[in-house]
Parts: sequence; structure tokens; C-alpha cells
Amino acid sequence: MRDFVVIRDFTRPTETREPQWLYRIVSGLCAGQPMQVIDRTCFSLTRRLYESESLDLRIANWPKLFSFHSEGSAAIHRELSNIGILVGYELADSTISFFEDEKLPYINFVLHPIRFLPDVCFSIQTNITELKNNLEQFIVPDSEFYTHAALIRASRFSFVGTPELSSGANLFICQVPGDKSLIDGLSYFSARVDDLPQPLWQKPHPYASESSLPSVPSVSGNLYHLYSTCDHLNVYALSSSALIEANYFGHTAHRLMPSKPLLPAHRPVFLDVGFWRKASALEGTSLVCPMLPPNTLRTSLQSFWGYHQLHLEFFQKLYAEPSKRFFEQNLPRIVLGSIRQRLSSFFRKISLR
Repeated sequence: MRDFVVIRDFTRPTETREPQWLYRIVSGLCAGQPMQVIDRTCFSLTRRLYESESLDLRIANWPKLFSFHSEGSAAIHRELSNIGILVGYELADSTISFFEDEKLPYINFVLHPIRFLPDVCFSIQTNITELKNNLEQFIVPDSEFYTHAALIRASRFSFVGTPELSSGANLFICQVPGDKSLIDGLSYFSARVDDLPQPLWQKPHPYASESSLPSVPSVSGNLYHLYSTCDHLNVYALSSSALIEANYFGHTAHRLMPSKPLLPAHRPVFLDVGFWRKASALEGTSLVCPMLPPNTLRTSLQSFWGYHQLHLEFFQKLYAEPSKRFFEQNLPRIVLGSIRQRLSSFFRKISLR
């Protein structure tokens, strides 16, 4: 039996809330179990790493440590692995390769880029053999992505309003500020905007306060509404999850930066304590995936990415407009009916006296 050490991507010079979310999940599930869960998501490890490499804590230095080994990161890795099994949220490539080379046990959770399912999914990476072999049965099949894309396209959501773009339009998907692909990739792309088919439109990221390309006109609609109402789009991006999603809605995706192979999406088997017992090599443990209501993980993570609009904003518009027209067209009849009902009630009371 081994304990767990929850860590963050300490090559990243900015803090995010997800590693602490993961720590709370793991520690909550393991409460009452013989294994301990240790929190090492603090930012002090990042400061220590950057100081050892004589680098400023700036987002521009992130790629230098994300993909390449350094003596400073190796020392931190070994120190943490002596405590227990390392559990991380979207760990750096350099961290994963170090664990693999040194055969140090780890579990890494990566939020899967396809986000239009009833809930978000994670890709689970691990080199713990027994756990890895048992995870194959919980992989979400590709056909399930097509099913939910088809349901979105066929729903009333897809018939609200008119398409913002015509069929065959060229759409560039912007990244969230601070994304690794923007550090070098945006300047690469900006210099070559004119090389892409014109006219070109951009879809700003929902979490961005301004557009990435000021000279390119923007579309404001929900991404899934765009994908559902437009017959065909040529979708361009540096390295956006929207590129992968575009394929399932019948659009053509054009990636402008090299990409790694897509990891499989797993069902939320990690939300059962049996997952952590098996990872800790406790005897007599089987994996069972809990049945969760839709949006359980999405709500807990506060990771909506426009999905919530499929069930709220556009449906509200769908019903609000017809209701408004109905009220305007039938106002005289509604008023007269109300007066008639009140008079009828008044005369009935008089007759009973």
C-alpha cells in the first residue's frame, strides 16, 4: 500500500484552482481508508523551480520548462515520489516523461477536449500496470461523440435565429489568454492571416476580454450554435479543442500547430473509492464507475465553455419571442376575458346574498 501526493503542474508560472479541486476529490474519497492523501499543490514548488533555472516567473518561460527536462525539476520529482504515488492535474510533458523513464508511479488527469457530452470527461494517464489495464473498459467510444453532436444539431437549439455565417465560411477559433499555444503561436499566426482563405471570421474565446486578432471581424454566437446552424465551416485554430469538436458536427478542421495524439476519454471511474484502492495496491478491489446525473463534474469544476447555453439562453429566447408575440396579438382578448371573469364572479356573489 502507498499514499498519494497530489501535485500541480509546477512548470506553470500561474496558479489555477483545478489542482486543489483534484486534491479535495481524492482526499474526500480516501477518507476512512488506510492510505493518506498529501497536498503538494502549493505554488512554492514553482518558485523553487524557476529560481533553480534562473528564470523569471513569467508566462513566456512556461514552454521552456513544460517540455524539457531540467536538473531543478528532476530534483523536485524525486523528492515528491519518495512520499507516495504522484497524482496530478494536466501535468507537464517533462514531468510525465520523467516518471515514465524513472518508472515512478503516477496518475495524471487531463480534461478531455470534447465538451458537448452530458458531462465533461477526463483522460486518465498512468503507468500503474493493473490500473492502466482495467481502465480500457471505461473508455468512451467515438460513436458516442457523434451521437450527442447529432442530438444537438437536431434539437430546437439549432433552429433559434439565423446562421451567423454562410456555408463554407472560414472561422478562426481563438485561444484562452495564457494558453501555451499563444506564447509563440499567435505571433506565428498573425503574420500569416492573409495566407488563409478570405474572408476570415474569428470566434473569441468565451473567457477572453478582447479578441486575439483585432483586424479580423468577430462572430458573437455560441460555438455549438454556430456548429449546428451552419452547413459547413472551415475551422482554423492554433491548438483548440473546438477543432476536434468541429469534426463531429461535419465541419473541416485545420490545425495550425503540431499536435500530440488525442488521449481517450474515460468515464468518471476515479470518483469511486475502488479506483484509489486499486491504485494503492490494496487487495480485493474492483473498479466500478458511479452513475452520476448530467453536469455533475461540469458544475463541480465550474467548466462550462458555452455548453450551459444549450439548455438556458437559447431555449429562453426560443420561448420568449413566441410568448411576446402571442401576448401582443391577443392583448384585447386577454383583457376582456379578465374583465368578464371578474364581473361574473361579482354578480355570482350578489346572487348568493
